[in-house]
Amino acid sequence: MGAVSMAKNATDNNQWSIKLLHTLNAAAVAIQKSSHTAEDIFRVFRTQLTTANMGGAILLLDPPGDPTAPDATATAFANTISNKTIRDFERKFHMSADGLKFKLSQATTMREVILTRKTKFIADSQPLLAQYIPPVAAPFAAVITRPFKNIPSIDAPIYQKERIVGVLAFTTSGLTPADIPAVEAFAHHIGIALENARLIESLQSEITRRRHTEAQLAVSESHYRTLVENAPVAIAIHDGEVMRFVNPALKKLLHIKNDEEVIGQSIWKYISKSSVPVAAERIKAVVQQGLPVPPMEEKFITPDGSTIDVEAVGTPIMFEGKPASLVVFHELSLQKRTQRQLEQQLSQLTLLNEIGREISTMLSLEQLFARTVHLVHEKFGYHHVAIFTRDEHKEKMVMRARAGGYAALFPKNHTLKYTEGMVGWVVQNNQTRVANDVSKDRNYYNPLPHHPEMHTCSELTIPITAGGVVEGVLDIQSTELNAFDKQQVMVMETLAQQLSAAIENARFFDATSAELTERRRAETQLRRSNRELRLLNKIISVTATSPKLSDILDSLCHEFAIALNVEWGGVVSVAANKKSGTLLATHRMDNRPIAIQPDTTIPFPPPVQKLIKDAQPVTVDNCAPDWKLSRLVPALSDTKVNLWALFVPIMDSGSVVGILAAGTTAPREFSAADTALAQRVAEQLSGIMARIRLERTREQLTAAIEQSTEAILITDTRGNVSYANPAFFKMSGYLPSEIIGARPGFLIDIDTVHDMQKSLHETQTWQGNIEFRKKTGGTFIGETVIMPISSKNNPSATNFVVTIRDITQELALEEQLRQAQKLEAVGQLAAGIAHDFNNLLTAINGFSELLLERVEFGTLEYEYVLQILESGNRAADLVSQLLAFSRKQLIKPYVLNLNQVILDMQKMLRRVIGEHIRIETKLSPVIYPLKLDPSQIEQIVLNLAVNAQDAMPQGGALLISTDNVLLSAKYTETIPDIEPGEYVCLSITDTGEGIEPELLNHIFEPFFTTKEVGKGTGLGLATVYGIVKQNRGHIDVSSAPGEGTTFYIYLPRTDEAEIAPPLETEEPVPRGTENILFVEDSEHVLEMAQTILSELGYTVFTALNAEQAIKQAQALDAPLDLLIADIILPRMNGLVLASAVQELFPAIKTLYISGYNESTLPLDIHKLDSNSGFLEKPFTAIQLAQAVREVLDR
Repeated sequence: MGAVSMAKNATDNNQWSIKLLHTLNAAAVAIQKSSHTAEDIFRVFRTQLTTANMGGAILLLDPPGDPTAPDATATAFANTISNKTIRDFERKFHMSADGLKFKLSQATTMREVILTRKTKFIADSQPLLAQYIPPVAAPFAAVITRPFKNIPSIDAPIYQKERIVGVLAFTTSGLTPADIPAVEAFAHHIGIALENARLIESLQSEITRRRHTEAQLAVSESHYRTLVENAPVAIAIHDGEVMRFVNPALKKLLHIKNDEEVIGQSIWKYISKSSVPVAAERIKAVVQQGLPVPPMEEKFITPDGSTIDVEAVGTPIMFEGKPASLVVFHELSLQKRTQRQLEQQLSQLTLLNEIGREISTMLSLEQLFARTVHLVHEKFGYHHVAIFTRDEHKEKMVMRARAGGYAALFPKNHTLKYTEGMVGWVVQNNQTRVANDVSKDRNYYNPLPHHPEMHTCSELTIPITAGGVVEGVLDIQSTELNAFDKQQVMVMETLAQQLSAAIENARFFDATSAELTERRRAETQLRRSNRELRLLNKIISVTATSPKLSDILDSLCHEFAIALNVEWGGVVSVAANKKSGTLLATHRMDNRPIAIQPDTTIPFPPPVQKLIKDAQPVTVDNCAPDWKLSRLVPALSDTKVNLWALFVPIMDSGSVVGILAAGTTAPREFSAADTALAQRVAEQLSGIMARIRLERTREQLTAAIEQSTEAILITDTRGNVSYANPAFFKMSGYLPSEIIGARPGFLIDIDTVHDMQKSLHETQTWQGNIEFRKKTGGTFIGETVIMPISSKNNPSATNFVVTIRDITQELALEEQLRQAQKLEAVGQLAAGIAHDFNNLLTAINGFSELLLERVEFGTLEYEYVLQILESGNRAADLVSQLLAFSRKQLIKPYVLNLNQVILDMQKMLRRVIGEHIRIETKLSPVIYPLKLDPSQIEQIVLNLAVNAQDAMPQGGALLISTDNVLLSAKYTETIPDIEPGEYVCLSITDTGEGIEPELLNHIFEPFFTTKEVGKGTGLGLATVYGIVKQNRGHIDVSSAPGEGTTFYIYLPRTDEAEIAPPLETEEPVPRGTENILFVEDSEHVLEMAQTILSELGYTVFTALNAEQAIKQAQALDAPLDLLIADIILPRMNGLVLASAVQELFPAIKTLYISGYNESTLPLDIHKLDSNSGFLEKPFTAIQLAQAVREVLDR
């Protein structure tokens, strides 16, 4: 696709997103203006989407709204997803897609959205719409849905108070996953609108219920009026000036026939002048101050002018919404019984009015119930008063309040079944029930039979109704028989009616308050949602139109600051150590310069570290005192400025990857709504920051692959190479044009290809070493791993990645290391054997020399001893070679000239090498000096020359060459135990038979030989190898059958000056007379040495171990001059022994002897003091005599 075409597509996508945002915003505004009912919402939705030529539907769960129920159903409303085919089928089957009911089990996509609570994007709407086709039209589903093939759809959940009630299905051309946030926001708006419509409908229902309650109250007032009008006592109500009500008893008392004669008349016309002053004060107290007044006798004037002696009692009441006085009159001339009844009725009426007045003002049901039972118990003196109401499941009656003698016996929220007791009977029959002797009432039920305190005799139960339904029961119990007469029952029924009205008032108040609160919350939520929708729309718009992430973050910070009404907004990324971060973007509303620029690293203070640990928002009041917080909030350029800040985590896969921050210099308490909005923005930021990390990771991965020293290839499933990194081209020598698009089969053997294909088919992976062919014709060994590349959505391999590590040099080095370790192990064994041989050879050779002095020359015995001595010497040479191979040989190194040593050896070589072999030399004119034992050079040359002679039985040429060389680090990295630097190379070449390749790895092993039995020991080359390694050098060989052999010996140069070795001269065997203590754990060596030294004139004392030696030294009277001791002795070594003897004889000197090599000894023989010496086993009699004399003469 060309750049112009891609740009056009990007422009079209942006235009579509903007059109979609405008359409959804317009629809949201229209719904907000007219969302009084759900039908209004559906009508506006349908109109807006039809005008915009977009398809959509509101799919709502049917009550009870449980999506997990197997029989759950849903209904489609405001469906604009239509075409001519759908309309034809609607007419044919007499149904409408709008209002269509369907089972949720068949609408799998809607069910998935509801259960996962996640929006779903569907690229092809045809199978989606087929889920909603009713069974009668199922055979035609393919025809109906065909026009929607490849039309995308977005299904977003609709919430009401965090509960999903349905799904917004949005189906139209041009939708992409990038439109999901806009559709989610619109679905959220629809949920709020539906909730508002529900609240309006609920409020209207409550108004209707309130009117019903008022009607019930009117009935209660009618009952109250009936009670007053039928009361045997005279009752009047006045407002302090005129009469407002009189009952028949008062009219009878005053001899009045109708109400018009008294209602509206001045009250003063009925009060005698003598009673006016007192009556005026009483009326003022009652009407104006609301205080009851005690009974008082006064004269009442009738219309005919006569007077009646009455007793009047006034009580303040509210009548027709105004303060008034309820006055009860009775004639003082009635009998006492009538007077008591009237007093009781008056008292009950007064108490009833007092209770009714108090409970009518209570709006809390709990307080209402508690106060009612307390007042009835206190005012009427009943033993037990309780109120029951239905539980929330309408299954039991719950005791909501209690007072009196039984109150402490009942547990909190004591319950009764509908079938238990008189309370249950009242609930079932909605009638008052009186039992003046509970023992005779079969409906009486004692809930606490084991409590002796329960001794009820009478019980009165009265229904408390609401809307004609029993909602509660007033239960009154007395410990007296016949406790309730008709008057008391009527009074309590009136109280129950008042209680019903008060309950309705309290419930209505609760409902109204809740609805008003919910309405305010909904309005606040709507404003908040609109603010959030505007912010998210702007973020989506910026994301869709801005190609640079920095521009997106800058715009986001700006819009975020506006939405929260703060002075500053910023985004910070979190470093891997979680203790610091990098400022990615900031914005100040006043456009002043930012104190800290983006990409600045900022340490996190404790509050922010807590945010990262808990992954929860943090608010900080006045962060100026904390300089780290000040740095985190760039708006704080002056540390004296106070600043209030909000920090919200930006999450990714459960981890905090960034922080969204906002700050203001004005004191600010960030609300939960502010935090919620910031969290929604942080969710959007999480995706943006994921893009940042993805880009950075991709750049890092690209750089890592491009700069990797290992070759990396990517192929398709058929093996065609789609990518190769520079390391591969460097290894193989091929150009990218020769590899990309080709199959790499020409690089490796065909059998290897078949093996890889089989393994990949079976296990999907292959690992092994492959020999690759270079473009130059050479090869290299690559450690190769082939792995499949797949994705979460497609587990099958789509590509293969091949990694190749060149291990050619590594394999060669490993082989050399294995060979060196094998030779080292053999050397260690040889060195151990040499010690035991040295002890034996010391005794054999020593005694042989003694015998030669005692046997006559020329005799057969002399020849036998001579043969023994020569054999012992040859054995000593073998031991010496073993020590040379194991690098344990005792050496005396000197700085020497290699050329001179070779020239001095030519005569000796000519005697050793036959005349049939021509010896040639090619010596470098200038050669580096070496530091080593000259005898070791002679051993190397002599052994290699003898090997060359054996390889040329028919004659040939032997070439000895020297040269100065520089071994580079690249060369020495494949050779163990050798450092790069300047070396002298000694090469010895023959023109002999050559060496078979399979034998090259074994030629330096001790006792390995291809010669006939008796023709060689197999120690020649092993000795050369040991000498070279002992002197930190390297030996290499080049040979092929029929082409001769060349040995290359590399020895490190020295910077020391050349020193000639001392010349050996023949001197007579030295003698002496000193006292010597000889300590040796070998009896044979000890006996031989004692004999030799005694014959030379010395006095010799012997000991087999250190303990014997110390005892001998302590017992001697004469001083000891010399201690000869084996260094390795049982229990105590020679060094410790020498120290102990020196304490006895401070002037004594010491000669140490040993058959062990110097590397295993507990002292450095090259650093002995002037009073000590060392002699290596095996030694001859002359060597022993010379060593003893040399140490004694120091």
